[in-house]
Amino acid sequence: MAIFAGCELNQGHGHLSGTINVAECSFPKNQKPKPWLSANNTTDFVMDSKFVVGEPLDANPLTAPGFPANQMIIRVQNSGHRIEAADALLFWVQDSAAVARCINGTDDVNPVVCDRSPASQGTKGEGRMYVGMTSEAVFSSFVLNGSCPSALISADALGACVDGSCPDVSLCPGRGSWIQFSQFGHPVVRVNSNDQTRYVDDSFKVSDGEPIAATSFHVELCDIATVEAKLTNTLPIPPPSIVGTLDGEFDFDLERRLGSQPFP
Repeated sequence: MAIFAGCELNQGHGHLSGTINVAECSFPKNQKPKPWLSANNTTDFVMDSKFVVGEPLDANPLTAPGFPANQMIIRVQNSGHRIEAADALLFWVQDSAAVARCINGTDDVNPVVCDRSPASQGTKGEGRMYVGMTSEAVFSSFVLNGSCPSALISADALGACVDGSCPDVSLCPGRGSWIQFSQFGHPVVRVNSNDQTRYVDDSFKVSDGEPIAATSFHVELCDIATVEAKLTNTLPIPPPSIVGTLDGEFDFDLERRLGSQPFP
């Protein structure tokens, strides 16, 4: 496995903005807190990124039979440092073909993971992928390893939570996260010769050098420790150290074998 690079890179573009409520951080000696961090206080958060990368996890039924789909982890970071030392928003696409279907509105689109209602479609007609922790095909998490290096502050994005797996709204009020991809490589839309239905092969994946872009996303965040305690029914469920809402966009070209990525 390659070691993350620690230098600043100009790789893609991203922008995050919103509000977060974060507990007071523990900082190393002589390091001053960032001005937007204060104990138990909701504050504005803005981050422009020139480091946006994708980590493709290509399907291999022989070594990973439980994960048959091609996947992609997207990281929008405040720097090119390893993620253990950066602030970052991550999107983990569990099924690349599901995103391609959602964008193109093919007949095999899965309405459980993709919203193609008129209100959700962008200027090009693309739909929104639901983001969450259960039935959704995209997971998302947010870390503040750069601003709060000793606090281990991280949060998950919550989806519809219709199955009761999310913490109570008194702890984690946010619901309904989503992301709208406008580009996800160059998927080939095929036509079934028998019934003329349009479809995307299950084997679809983003190739080297192809573009990935999200024109908008909206994530409702809650502390990972709180979310995991509810999912595993571990009592007592701890109050969250971080909650918040972030909106934004990003774009980049996929580059395999980048030194700052953990894949060969």
